[in-house]
Amino acid sequence: MDKRKHRTQKLIKEAFSSLIIEKRYSAITVQDILDAAEIGRATFYAHFKSKEEVLDSICADIFEHVTSSYLSAERYHDFSNHSDFSHHVTHMLCHFKEDKDVLKGILASEGHDVFLQDMKRHLFVFIEDGLRLYPETDVPEGLLKNHLVTSLIETVLWWIAENDCTLSAEVMTKHYFSLVLR
Repeated sequence: MDKRKHRTQKLIKEAFSSLIIEKRYSAITVQDILDAAEIGRATFYAHFKSKEEVLDSICADIFEHVTSSYLSAERYHDFSNHSDFSHHVTHMLCHFKEDKDVLKGILASEGHDVFLQDMKRHLFVFIEDGLRLYPETDVPEGLLKNHLVTSLIETVLWWIAENDCTLSAEVMTKHYFSLVLR
């Protein structure tokens, strides 16, 4: 992707993210995003079809980054030398904690369904490594995946909505594994 396209998409996503902290998802219009990003309508539509697509893109960015095989050290954490499921979960939670205000805004609004569907879709791919936690089980693979994914989603929802991410990502990963390995 060329630098201008990347920069414009980043600007749009940042504008959306700042808006979702301030107002409900249903109240955000494309015009609000245009105003916050200081761009024109044609520019927005050259990159995204709707605000839903902006939200989808934000979610995709998080999951694609976390599951990338080309990780490097980041500002607040370094998972570049880790590729197991536990570290993927912790890495994802680190990013959720960094963006907790945006996620709280999404989860407190009508946009939560979009986010949760995206999260579930990405986690079903992401969760493949988690199946290794159950080497000798007769539980159908689809049911096991669903259990791991929904447990992780509920863990994240509790952590963000009820706990305000006061516990560390590492502690939440331990709690998650304590729950699913019982």
